[in-house]
Amino acid sequence: MRIAINGYILSKGISGSAIGLRKIHESLLRLGHEVIIISPQKHYESRILNLLYLIMWDLWLCTRKAVRLNSEFLIHPCNTGLSTSRIKSLLVIHDTMVIDFKRDFDRGYHIYATIMFWLSARGARVIMTASEFSKKSIENHWQKKNIIVNYWPIKPVTKSLNENTSGEWTVLWNAAMENHKQPLLLLEIIKELRSHLDGKLYCQIITRDGNASENFKLELQKIWDWREWISIQSGLSESELARIYSMTDVLLVTSRAEGFCLPALEAMSYGVPVIHSNIPALIEVCGRSYEDGHPRNSMVQGCLRYFREPEVFEIAKSKARTRSLAFSEDVFDEKLSLAIAKVLEVR
Repeated sequence: MRIAINGYILSKGISGSAIGLRKIHESLLRLGHEVIIISPQKHYESRILNLLYLIMWDLWLCTRKAVRLNSEFLIHPCNTGLSTSRIKSLLVIHDTMVIDFKRDFDRGYHIYATIMFWLSARGARVIMTASEFSKKSIENHWQKKNIIVNYWPIKPVTKSLNENTSGEWTVLWNAAMENHKQPLLLLEIIKELRSHLDGKLYCQIITRDGNASENFKLELQKIWDWREWISIQSGLSESELARIYSMTDVLLVTSRAEGFCLPALEAMSYGVPVIHSNIPALIEVCGRSYEDGHPRNSMVQGCLRYFREPEVFEIAKSKARTRSLAFSEDVFDEKLSLAIAKVLEVR
């Protein structure tokens, strides 16, 4: 079948949504479909004009282009997009956090998402999402029933487990500099960790700019020696990211909200334990990080336990890698095929 994918998100650079699009693309190719990615060609200097164009694209222009290119099916992989009588489509909703945590997002984006998510979900024949938690959120917001949970897949990593021989414990934070990712909480955690470890801590931060960037920079400057033990990078290639994962002891995920968290799954595939904020989607993907308590204190204690108890740390690394094997490409392909079939059978 000739399938078109709405590729608007690719114009926004590297993001979890863009990686999700790529995983859908790869899956469709494995399933033997002919795939085309269609993207808008216009870009305006005005933010308002760009927003209006994005709305037009999702409501009408994307579908029209897919039909003109003789596509038989259309996938909207990033929360918004309509199905029409001219071509059936599958809607992928990653999460509803922009609606649920409006204080963490730009007011204009929150209003746009509230309207466009509602229109898209209401018109969708079938919705695919990446966690049971996101499925429940979608059901609660729009009372949809045809929702298929399809966990994002990961390729098994064949290289050895952690290769860190630096003599320092290395923690990684891989997230956009957005308020809901709580980068300021990260700084609190790593400062306390470093004090417990007599300075033997190195923190790798892989990020891109977002609505928390300015506040993060201000707080970072208060750490007089941060350049000696904190590294901040962005725009890494897959090979560079793989090298960092292989040198990492623990991944920290400080998010207030997630729909899945691909970096957590990537880390686990390298045998890197994930210490996270115990929110529902992360528990679903990684398992519970701690039983009860304040996230900051519990995450610090979780790291210290790994660093001070070698046997516990080795078990955690093995469990992380084993857990990642459940998120296979074969299962993802099967669920994606099921979602497409369900769309096609709905009249």
